[in-house]
Amino acid sequence: MLQFTNSFYCSYNKDQNKLIIRFRQTEPIPNESNSVDEDAQPEIEIHDLVSLVMDADFAQRLADAVKELCDGNTGKAEMPDNETNK
Repeated sequence: MLQFTNSFYCSYNKDQNKLIIRFRQTEPIPNESNSVDEDAQPEIEIHDLVSLVMDADFAQRLADAVKELCDGNTGKAEMPDNETNK
């Protein structure tokens, strides 16, 4: 199942060398007052979709793979199976 995400949060625990990435989805809450104030900013609701915990080395490899994809060097990125247990 695919989930649309438009927000994320990262934190790093230096003592345990672990990175947490929390993917989220933000959505506006409709204004129920029936006012037509175009300058009013809608309230935003944040939904946590998934939280991933990984060691810093794995997080760096993930970041490198994402950068490679975004730079257009390849159409896919995958970590070989023999790399997953390092």
